[in-house]
Amino acid sequence: MAKKDCTSYIIGALVFAAAGGGYYYYRRAKVKKEAAEAEAERKKNEAEQSVQQKNIKTSLVLTPYQRKVTQVQTFLGVAVDGIPGPQTNQALQKRAPVAYKTYGAVSPTNIDFYNALLRGPKNLIM
Repeated sequence: MAKKDCTSYIIGALVFAAAGGGYYYYRRAKVKKEAAEAEAERKKNEAEQSVQQKNIKTSLVLTPYQRKVTQVQTFLGVAVDGIPGPQTNQALQKRAPVAYKTYGAVSPTNIDFYNALLRGPKNLIM
């Protein structure tokens, strides 16, 4: 009878070990999956922040042309972004229609003229 009792304990221990080992591998796979997802999310956030920082750096470093455009935009009272878009050109057309008709939209070739024109006639050298 003692031999039968011992066999039951051995079988029970093996079943328990198999169940415990299965749970260990299940838990280990779940932890690895969560870690991989967290790493992917962290990399995604880093990439987004990197792009945002590049945009901030490039927007803070203005070219001389962009600085002149911001001056014109400030004089015109439109949104200042350093890019001569439709809002800048429409405001310029209302403020100086003859000059706009002659020289056209703001461009690198005529930005100095518009800058001097908007500052006042004494700054304008023709």
